[in-house]
Amino acid sequence: MEAVKPEASGGYSLRVTPSPASGTTRWPGVPIACTTTVANTGGHTLTGMAITAQPAGW
Repeated sequence: MEAVKPEASGGYSLRVTPSPASGTTRWPGVPIACTTTVANTGGHTLTGMAITAQPAGW
């Protein structure tokens, strides 16, 4: 009998943090910076990922 190793599942978490903080009043035309953090939460290496962001309503 041969042992069968279960396949690792892939996964990631994505967090976007705005600056200034969410809920802060901003005037039209004033930039808002965002920091994007991605963490590999799966059991193997992820390659070839791309993140594309577009604000709602654009």
